[in-house]
Amino acid sequence: MSQVTPRLESVLLSFPTELLVEVVKNLTCLDILHARVTCKRLYEVTKSLLVWRHVVAQEPRQRLWLERPINTYTSEELEGLALRRLSVEFGYDNLIKGAQPHQRTISVSYDIGRTKLVPGGRWLLVTTLRGGIFYYDLDCEDVGPNVLIPEGSTQCIMRIAIDVDVSSPYLKFNLAFWVSRYCPPINNANPCLNVWEIRLLLDDTGRGIGLEGNCRAKFSGGFHGPYSNIVLCGKYIAHGVDRPLTERILGFSPWTMDHEYDRSYYCRQIPGFGGHGLALLPNGQLFFLAESHAVLYPRVSTASGEPLKL
Repeated sequence: MSQVTPRLESVLLSFPTELLVEVVKNLTCLDILHARVTCKRLYEVTKSLLVWRHVVAQEPRQRLWLERPINTYTSEELEGLALRRLSVEFGYDNLIKGAQPHQRTISVSYDIGRTKLVPGGRWLLVTTLRGGIFYYDLDCEDVGPNVLIPEGSTQCIMRIAIDVDVSSPYLKFNLAFWVSRYCPPINNANPCLNVWEIRLLLDDTGRGIGLEGNCRAKFSGGFHGPYSNIVLCGKYIAHGVDRPLTERILGFSPWTMDHEYDRSYYCRQIPGFGGHGLALLPNGQLFFLAESHAVLYPRVSTASGEPLKL
């Protein structure tokens, strides 16, 4: 009778759980999922809160899709965020290969102006042609709509911009938009710039259940005509204006000053704007495309300054 060779114990599985967690933490998200299906021990280890905190914390843009401090998330919540990010990467790859993307249809009963997806992918903002802004929670089966800014009577929100406060432990962003008293295509509309601070609405357990906000600034942009662009970064706002039969204008304002309802609020006019490629950078630089070249203002202020042509 031949002797039965005893089964050799895996060297990896002989490690204590704490060491296994450190090993798994250094795997990619996809490799963690592969390891999970190999045995019961690794299945339990890959469910560890320490593993998924590490995975999410390594994401360079994780502050844009964490709505609250990372230590308030469960293992399941963090894993869900990581898998959502992974599915987006696979989705882009499949689009390149010609595959049909997954779609979700949201029915609306009002006239839509503009839409904006808040970084992180959960909150969808929708403006109306009566001056209101609704939001949809794409993580919920009942997505909305929910009122963020109530509708007016004769106003139209025509452009919208978002600047996320990455220093805040909870989701917070500034929302800039311009309101016209007339609907397009009327070109002599008198626009009004608005900046609202939007915050995450929490339940009793500290989890996000909605959005709320308040108006931080409201003032005239200084120019007549429809706004073609609007961008927001920190304490500054920039906006392009298309004047019929004349030149395009680029306005620049430090919106954080005390100028509520001040129609004479100072706005610097910057020449040469081509109507596209407008961007405000965190270091105070202003970038835009002129008719034949790109322009970068290295240090933008309300005082005069010389641009760099790129």
